[in-house]
Amino acid sequence: MIKTLFEALGLPAFVPYLIALLLAVGGLYGVYHMGESDERMRWQLKESQALIAANEQILNLKNQKYDLEQQHKQDMATATAAHVKEIENVQNQANLAIDRVRAGTLKLRIPTLRPTSCAGASSGASASLRGSEQAATSELSTEAAEFLIGEAKRADQIVSQLNACQAILNQERVQPIFNINTHSTGELK
Repeated sequence: MIKTLFEALGLPAFVPYLIALLLAVGGLYGVYHMGESDERMRWQLKESQALIAANEQILNLKNQKYDLEQQHKQDMATATAAHVKEIENVQNQANLAIDRVRAGTLKLRIPTLRPTSCAGASSGASASLRGSEQAATSELSTEAAEFLIGEAKRADQIVSQLNACQAILNQERVQPIFNINTHSTGELK
């Protein structure tokens, strides 16, 4: 029937075979491109899933880093507040001591050596007592006492600052701000 149709149109006898061959080649071409398209879609899906997983891991790591930074910030604020309070206590104690020195209720003394023999004693008695001198004290002036209290305050402030720095360093050694564990290939665990 198809052959007679082509003969009625005056086409040569090989035309139906040529059309069948073209349809077969076109079908194979379409199937090939559908397979290629399907493979590309599978590859893109796999890559998209890997990208989604990597982005989730990045987001999780960023959140962990943010949490650690916030904890670190809070720890530093706590350490700073404790340091400020300690410095204020040192300042208050020094001011109180200076006020007491000025009021005369606090006397600073230094040790001095005073011989036990008197100036009018005999030379024999003086010689025997020369080796045994008594310890005595001498009162410092108000200005000298204020100076020493000020220096003690400054030293206490320096010790407080060093202790605060040491506490921060020790905290950093125990818990670093952020540490990513990686394989030797550089991939995240």
